[in-house]
Amino acid sequence: HLCLDEGAASAIRHSHSIDRQILKERRECNENISILMLGPEGAGKSTFMNQMKIIYMEGLNPDERLAHRPSIYIHIVSKMAFLIQRACRDMGWSPPSEIKDAIDRITTSLSSLSSLSSTSKSPSPSFSPPEPSIIEDAHAVWSDSSFQQVNATGYHCSDLSSSSLSHFMSKQRIHDIIKHDYLPTNVDILKSTSRGQELYGVRELYFNMKQQQHLQADVKLHLINIGGMKSNR
Repeated sequence: HLCLDEGAASAIRHSHSIDRQILKERRECNENISILMLGPEGAGKSTFMNQMKIIYMEGLNPDERLAHRPSIYIHIVSKMAFLIQRACRDMGWSPPSEIKDAIDRITTSLSSLSSLSSTSKSPSPSFSPPEPSIIEDAHAVWSDSSFQQVNATGYHCSDLSSSSLSHFMSKQRIHDIIKHDYLPTNVDILKSTSRGQELYGVRELYFNMKQQQHLQADVKLHLINIGGMKSNR
């Protein structure tokens, strides 16, 4: 038998410990998959992350859902303004007098949002999202029969803007959305384009995909999303 002094024996034990740690990390590395999400602004990276959190985790907690409220207001105003402009420009729609003030307020609100999106910086602390009253204006325009008729004509009926607004403008949702204590649901968040102040910077999400038919074992996924505009990324 080979006799080793205490120092050599300690070094061997330490070496074996390192080998075991390397083997453990190698196994964990094989089980973990890191995904860097790339794509232009509005491609759906944040929406995909929210979908994964809802499906594989416990969904978004109340604080996270509340943080999405400004982006939902922005989504509704921008989509509604887009439909109004397109109806007037392409379809020759002349808004009735009773909703012209509402349209003016929506257009004014959109102008402030457009100036924000044209900058390369993230929203400042003084940034104020649209108020619930603007959502009431949007609902007034959406409910107008002449607007509905124009919006259902030609290619308008298949537009994604109309599709998402149909959800928010429905009787089941509009009464909640205009409340000052409105708390978005998971579906509200998935239906909106996430462009709120809270989405600038790096977002990471860790979750497990349980063993399924096409997976031999549980898989640990690590999603990385660098939010904001291209210049921010």
